[in-house]
Amino acid sequence: MVVSGTIYSPKFYHKSLRAELAAAYSNAHIKFVDYCPDVSSLPANLKNCPSDVAPLFEAADGTVLFDANAIAFYLGNQQLRGSNVPTPICCFRTFFVGESITQADLTLYSVAYMLFEHLLDEKALKPFAHFHRWFITVANQPQVLKVAGAPKLCTKAAVYDPKKHEKHVAEKKEKQQKPKEEKAPEDEFMDEPAPKPSKSPFASLPIGTFDYDTFKRTYSNNDIKSIALPFFWEKFDPKTDSIWYCEYNYPEELKLTFMSANLIQGMFQRLERMQKYAFAVMGVFGENNNSTISGVWVWRGTGLAFELSEDLQIDYESYKWTKLDPEAPETKTLVSEYFCREGAFGGKTPCELAVFK
Repeated sequence: MVVSGTIYSPKFYHKSLRAELAAAYSNAHIKFVDYCPDVSSLPANLKNCPSDVAPLFEAADGTVLFDANAIAFYLGNQQLRGSNVPTPICCFRTFFVGESITQADLTLYSVAYMLFEHLLDEKALKPFAHFHRWFITVANQPQVLKVAGAPKLCTKAAVYDPKKHEKHVAEKKEKQQKPKEEKAPEDEFMDEPAPKPSKSPFASLPIGTFDYDTFKRTYSNNDIKSIALPFFWEKFDPKTDSIWYCEYNYPEELKLTFMSANLIQGMFQRLERMQKYAFAVMGVFGENNNSTISGVWVWRGTGLAFELSEDLQIDYESYKWTKLDPEAPETKTLVSEYFCREGAFGGKTPCELAVFK
């Protein structure tokens, strides 16, 4: 019986590699979804999985697994699982267990390939000729090449230099022993007062009935469609707050979708000062080399928030901003789709959605 399902994992993650290799050997039909814990969103039926773990796997029959080894075992066939007790004496065998490749080889390869690429040069590998031969044999299997590509072997290993270490320790010790400079008496030199922290430009705006902290707690801890969304429309105050739609101005420059997702995360980080007074859901839509970025924002104030301070004028010019009418049916639909992270999205296919809260 051929297994099929979806793997949720960051791209090129070494733990998910063993599962992908097992699927390649057993001809399992898997779909790969680029997923980063605490950044990307998961389907509702995977919400019970640990939020900080990857890879995750959902089989077509509803089976859900979240350990890399368990997923690899589930996706593998009887040949990969093996029937004998494994032994690492690869000098007597072509592969780790015997003369046929097994899951033991794939798992060990997924761990060892970083050593071969970054640490083990030709000199370091001389005492491990059989291990080196085993790695090259596995690396050149057609299924391994298809998933992991040709290995880039290390040409120069990192070398520990004790002289540099001793110098670093001596400098650190000297710095610790250096006496502190005496402070001049206050009557001779008056210290300049420390600059006061700058006040948020949102703090002086009128406060309405919409409390962002309360809404964010409601959004995070309850069902969005049945509880958080009605709460939003009940408390939203159009006299003091506003809803905006943004779309990236240069979609033709977007290449890989994970790079587009990084643009969103970078924007969120640089707009951290807005976090207390704003909420947003932004997403990457489409596929590699054919995608766009758009999102829905809510913030305190009825004008474009980025015009309040130069500190906020970072990424906003890369987007077209449209203020939405909270009473319009199309606004209700748009807010629902982005907040719930599901829907038609105007015919666009969501690839990655992120929440600013």
